[in-house]
Amino acid sequence: MDCLDLNAKLGLKIKQCRNNLKITQEQLAEIIDLSQSYLGQIERGVRGVNLENLTKIANALNVSLDYLLSDYLSLYANDLDVEWSNLIKGKSPQDKETYISLFKDLQKYIDRNN
Repeated sequence: MDCLDLNAKLGLKIKQCRNNLKITQEQLAEIIDLSQSYLGQIERGVRGVNLENLTKIANALNVSLDYLLSDYLSLYANDLDVEWSNLIKGKSPQDKETYISLFKDLQKYIDRNN
């Protein structure tokens, strides 16, 4: 998973929300007490954003954090699916059944010990 792609997706979502409210970068930056330059870098995906500032942005845009992060989170989940697929790619059906059985046993062990 490429952090630059994730930052770009998050930045684009922030920009779309801001544009939906018909406010400028300058106006949003003033509301959330960040520099316009920094906000612009976030929107372009050049810089990441910490949780505190992301919360300020979400509140100012009247959206939830999970809404802003939905693309970000689904990309991560997709990467895990791809990784799992790559692990079992080319394995025999019997090997795949063994992996599933091991995974279920591991899950039971984790559940018992938590």
